[in-house]
Amino acid sequence: TKRPSLADDAYQTLRQEILGLVIAPRTELDEAALVHRFAVSRTPVREATQAALEEASARRDIAAAHLMADG
Repeated sequence: TKRPSLADDAYQTLRQEILGLVIAPRTELDEAALVHRFAVSRTPVREATQAALEEASARRDIAAAHLMADG
């Protein structure tokens, strides 16, 4: 099996912290702080935050589509 990349690990941790409200809604993510907390370089943190933003955007799009279909 393939071992998760540093970006995958950082994404999973970031996602868990967001969903678990360790990171409050609408909090601006500080790249340097995440690099320090996750003990990885900037590139995995950038990839993780980009993936989290894409997931959030997709969730909003799905929710909006459901609202439009119901309305």
